[in-house]
Amino acid sequence: MIIAIAHEKGGCGKTVTALNLVSEFQPDLVIDLDKLRCLITLNSLREEKRRFNVVWCKDNSELIKRLKNNVGKRIIIDCGGFDSEATRTAIAAADIVVTPCNGDATELVGLLSFNKVLQEIG
Repeated sequence: MIIAIAHEKGGCGKTVTALNLVSEFQPDLVIDLDKLRCLITLNSLREEKRRFNVVWCKDNSELIKRLKNNVGKRIIIDCGGFDSEATRTAIAAADIVVTPCNGDATELVGLLSFNKVLQEIG
């Protein structure tokens, strides 16, 4: 099963949501697609024995390779707050897409834009 946490707007809580899902579901692999590598940084702050298996994929080809090498495993993907080929691949490969959002007007505008991206992928 693949769960992608995606939204093309930054700062909406994707990484925090991903970290909470990782803690709950204990996936086999966690992929950080964000250029800032926030999930990797947060994971490195954990005690070494409590760290999750988090990897950073710098581009779409690396993401595809990781997904192909982990077929049938539980994977959580933390997408960056931007539209990219890798983000679209993560969404297309996912069984579940989680899109964090609060009631802020900019978040709602971002959701309208993200909805168009989802339609294009679909």
